[in-house]
Amino acid sequence: MKLYDLFETEDSLINSLMQEYETKSDLSTQQELTWSEDNGKVDWGSKIVISNNVVTNGVFIVPSSTAPRIDLYSADLSSFKNFPKTLGNFTTHGWSSDVVFFSGIINKKLTSLEYFPEEIVGIVNMIGLHNMNYTKANKYIKSIKGNLHINAVYEGPLLSLLLIDNLNRVVSSAGDCDCDEAAKIISAHINSDKDILDCQEELITNGYKEYAKL
Repeated sequence: MKLYDLFETEDSLINSLMQEYETKSDLSTQQELTWSEDNGKVDWGSKIVISNNVVTNGVFIVPSSTAPRIDLYSADLSSFKNFPKTLGNFTTHGWSSDVVFFSGIINKKLTSLEYFPEEIVGIVNMIGLHNMNYTKANKYIKSIKGNLHINAVYEGPLLSLLLIDNLNRVVSSAGDCDCDEAAKIISAHINSDKDILDCQEELITNGYKEYAKL
């Protein structure tokens, strides 16, 4: 039996999921939830707090459409499925210094950006995602009007970040390491020519071949 069969309408399914979220979520800030139903998904008016309690089989339990912010406190989340397609405050024009995605816990199960929000206004902090892979990141994330923070332990393709629209800068979680130096080179090209081949050549010339791939 499908989950939808247990409810008469999509509205009652969404209401049930939101009741489950309110009951199980660790709302340490005692936030007051505001949300509406959007085509079988939740349009969040307040931030999403994701703990292990609201994750089932590695997936967040509430199918979402939009949200102003996501705070991740789940080491069990293994997929961004059910995440909103848009993230941040879209009434803000241009670049935003607001943190809209925050990984507040070490998560080693998330390895792909598939299903991550496509359009983002604000800072994306992925420092806690120790096994995240940024191969072909532009396939999943179309625009970030802010900075992207990644963990300094990362060794792998970063070149595709040049193809994400509006991205301001790539920031490593620690200085004096290969990831940090590669991030600085990529950021310099993001804010100048956005030339993939020139950036790739500079990365390879400086000894950062592992980052010089899409």
